[in-house]
Amino acid sequence: MTGSDVRKLTLATLLFGLLVAFPASAADVSGRWSGSVEIKDQEGRANVIPLQAILKQQGSKLTGSFGPSAEQQFAIENGSLDGKQMTFEAAMPTRRYRFTLTIAGENLITGNVEAEDGKASGTLVLKR
Repeated sequence: MTGSDVRKLTLATLLFGLLVAFPASAADVSGRWSGSVEIKDQEGRANVIPLQAILKQQGSKLTGSFGPSAEQQFAIENGSLDGKQMTFEAAMPTRRYRFTLTIAGENLITGNVEAEDGKASGTLVLKR
């Protein structure tokens, strides 16, 4: 092995180490998203509700609003983002919900929602 080969191997090893140590951060989720949530009550009755979300990401903090339409929105509270995992809460007219979501792709968010009182839960899909 020549000195040039050793330098190339050393550089390649160093670059690989940097990529492993500092993985690319998750994409910024800020923007308008739309989709639906399927909520089931304690008896298992399902209700599919359209969903519009306006998300604002600042580092690991998540704010914004969501609701069944652009005109009817509820504020996101206690929102956070850790890698591809998002959590937040929201108070709606009938109960408070907790959302646990995953960034499944650059333009796709999926996850679960559960009522604070345990009387309803469901799944949601949002697309940009």
